[in-house]
Amino acid sequence: MKQMLQAYLVSIFTIIILSLLVSLIIGTLFFFHITDTNIITISVWILGILLYAIAGIIFGHYTSSKILIHLLVFSTIFLLLYFVLTHYNGFTFVRILCKILAFSIGTICIQKKKGLL
Repeated sequence: MKQMLQAYLVSIFTIIILSLLVSLIIGTLFFFHITDTNIITISVWILGILLYAIAGIIFGHYTSSKILIHLLVFSTIFLLLYFVLTHYNGFTFVRILCKILAFSIGTICIQKKKGLL
């Protein structure tokens, strides 16, 4: 149980730290007018998906069994947080689904590499 809690916590902290890093970089680019707002919007979406894929790889590294159940739990938590913290918007829902999919793909890829799936 302690190892599964560690897997959840490490992947959540990875998402938080990398989100802050991406926000700092994108905010700096926007503040100094280096890029256009359309490019910033697209780069935030792409970097967010990569960030969740990295967190999924880290999550897959720490888990060893019942990975699909853990992915279902993690995805449910993300969706519940989405519905509680934001207003419903179709495009935002697509963005969160892309992030959940990237997280799942990252986890499943590392599990395949480890030979557990």
